[in-house]
Amino acid sequence: SYGAMPITVDDLSKADGLVPMSNSEMAQAWIRPGTDFSDYSAYVLLSTRFAFRESGRRNHDSYPLTDAQKEALLELVPTEVSEELDRLETLTLSHSAGAHVLLLQISVLDVVSHVPPEPAGRGATFVRTLGEATLAIELRDSMTGELLASAIERREVCSSSVRRSNRVWNRTEVRNAAERFGASMRKQVEQF
Repeated sequence: SYGAMPITVDDLSKADGLVPMSNSEMAQAWIRPGTDFSDYSAYVLLSTRFAFRESGRRNHDSYPLTDAQKEALLELVPTEVSEELDRLETLTLSHSAGAHVLLLQISVLDVVSHVPPEPAGRGATFVRTLGEATLAIELRDSMTGELLASAIERREVCSSSVRRSNRVWNRTEVRNAAERFGASMRKQVEQF
């Protein structure tokens, strides 16, 4: 789902009772002191939350996403992330809350494109960076709803060289970026 978000980037960094983790996989991570994640054996993966930057361009090379770009993200990110989470060694996927089960919430916030609208006619657009987003995870106890840990990171989807923008290349780069995010998120969960 996407649209109005009940959570913001600031909310993740100000959660009551959490303390910063040093040397975390993601740029910033927080954990509730005394939490013993070895008590948990499974997780429920909640629907990924999205928030797209619609207006108020912050600089000259940021553009709101088109509906087609949004739909591609809504399809690619959850698929790639869930495939990566299947590789967790200490937790298994569950479909219901219960004792020893975590709720895992993924949020993709402030998503913006750096790809300008397609030019009319024979024009072409060349880009290195397709866009950026703030990626976040939250782990909660499934019985109490208590927030146990969270992590956040701003990431760009970029190539090693300037490339001609087209739907096929752009989609492949976004899929690869979603896979990398999933791997970082899996490592962060394992680190918690």
